[in-house]
Amino acid sequence: MKKYLYLFLLVCISSCSKSQVDITTYQNDDLQQLKIEINGDYITLKQAENVAKLFNLQNRTKGYDSDNIENSFTIENEYYDSQIHVVNFNKNDGYVIVSSSTKYAPILAYCETGYFDSNYKNTPVEIWLNEQLYNIHCSNKESSNNYSQEWNSYKRQPLNNMLTKSESLNSFRDEWISMWESQGYICHPLYEKPDDLPDDIYNNFCQSAEGIANPDYDYMINSIILESNTTRITLNTGNFLTSTWNCSGDFSLNTYEDFSSDAVAIGQILKYHNWIYNNSNFIDFDWDEIHDNYATNETKLLLTYIDSNISTHNINSIKNFFNNNGYPNARIISHNSVTTRDNLLSRKPIFMIGRENNSQHSWVCSGYQSMSRSKEYFLYVISVVPPLQFEYTGLSHYVSSSSGAYYYMNWGWGGQYNGWFFNTNVNPGNNNYINNRNDIVDIYPSI
Repeated sequence: MKKYLYLFLLVCISSCSKSQVDITTYQNDDLQQLKIEINGDYITLKQAENVAKLFNLQNRTKGYDSDNIENSFTIENEYYDSQIHVVNFNKNDGYVIVSSSTKYAPILAYCETGYFDSNYKNTPVEIWLNEQLYNIHCSNKESSNNYSQEWNSYKRQPLNNMLTKSESLNSFRDEWISMWESQGYICHPLYEKPDDLPDDIYNNFCQSAEGIANPDYDYMINSIILESNTTRITLNTGNFLTSTWNCSGDFSLNTYEDFSSDAVAIGQILKYHNWIYNNSNFIDFDWDEIHDNYATNETKLLLTYIDSNISTHNINSIKNFFNNNGYPNARIISHNSVTTRDNLLSRKPIFMIGRENNSQHSWVCSGYQSMSRSKEYFLYVISVVPPLQFEYTGLSHYVSSSSGAYYYMNWGWGGQYNGWFFNTNVNPGNNNYINNRNDIVDIYPSI
């Protein structure tokens, strides 16, 4: 890899981990204030900053200041269209990568520590970025939008001017709406059907409101549907490979500057299992002297052994190395997210390899998260019995939909760019490295 990136490795090292959590809507005034107006198929960089802040407010498990953005920048496709926005938070407090298209998933990648370097050219993360640029380009051509519900979590829902006979009633209703919005709800007057509320449920809401609301007030104007949004991690494993080895750079006084990315990826997997057994030539490595985050002489011996027994960037040679060194079930597949997911849920790290132009790189995938979004709608009407107030009717409806999956990528750059990345089951597009993209799965020792 290019030597000019060495300096960045010293300051950009990140190590991300996220325990299994149940993420609920962050109910405070900041959430509503940060929501954006979405009037078309694209958002601006400034709007992306708000989306990143909202994502952190809803998903972070630690204390967080929503205004601490250090820098942000936009990545364009080959046609110079802005497609991806990157938002870095200061004090190495992580990053969020946001799609500029409202027809694609809002959050493409995130990490709670470190930052995303704008000098990503000729690094393995450029492969993933180009895949996302192509996917966004394809999504923009679609007439339908499969991601509208996900974007609704970041979308400001302006209230229309609701006319009634009484200005005091307007004030009364607005006070309740203001209170609900401060608690994180989206408020819909009954005459405006929420997009994701089924027609039959909406009709039932209307009929019920007509029967139980105070007859002195127009029930279609003065009944309110509250919308609650929740994001949950439904499946979660990893990052279970905590090493941050480096296939390039000044890692322990250039101890293995010349080692291939293949060897570093293989070595991190072997270190995870603490196992190697060559039937014809047993080698006993001292795993306690091979550390996760810095080089030792024992690490050098391991990587030397790997590099001397593989052909660089030859997937069959790498698979044979695993088979001959205590991992007989390791096998090659064309990149496939279903098999990838099943391996990761079994806590088996995956060896990945890909090519772009004349550059080829190997890395490790070591975590999986499946996220789902759910909505719940509640009907409130103005009470018949004094005092005048809104009361819950007992009518509600729950809507759930999957939001896709995130995979933890360890790129072999001392932690730089490591993080959770959206959608590894990619469309090949026009990039020639995709034609050489393969995974080695079922890497586990035969003990």
